[in-house]
Amino acid sequence: MTARERHSIIENFRQNKLDVIFATNAFGMGIDIPDIRVVIHFMIPESVEQYYQEIGRAARDKAAANAYIMYSNKNIHVRKTHFIDKSFPSVDNIDSCFSKITSNQIGPKTMKYFEDEEIQQCFSYFLETGLINILCKCVNRHNH
Repeated sequence: MTARERHSIIENFRQNKLDVIFATNAFGMGIDIPDIRVVIHFMIPESVEQYYQEIGRAARDKAAANAYIMYSNKNIHVRKTHFIDKSFPSVDNIDSCFSKITSNQIGPKTMKYFEDEEIQQCFSYFLETGLINILCKCVNRHNH
């Protein structure tokens, strides 16, 4: 869909010339139409936060609205195996990464966060549990 087509649809919807829009979640981002009464998800959103953001498109005028999710067991299975299970590091990854960062020693360490995907995946768990604290942040620029 072109930007012009998208804009036209949003304006027609805003002016009550359209009653229903079928759209991706990206289509609805940034739409602030106060009297949306129903949001229906055909698929399960990727996260509770995403769902909350998307249903937040409804009832901005504080009147009643409804939100629905249509799904099947296959939707749940796909979401779990392709998104949920793969979005969390395994216990082995966490152990390996902790050893990599700390060398199994207490004390300040320099960590190359941006150069290591495993560290990027596991680091938030270490922060949330208090296993690792950030003392300072810096960026090292190499002159080539």
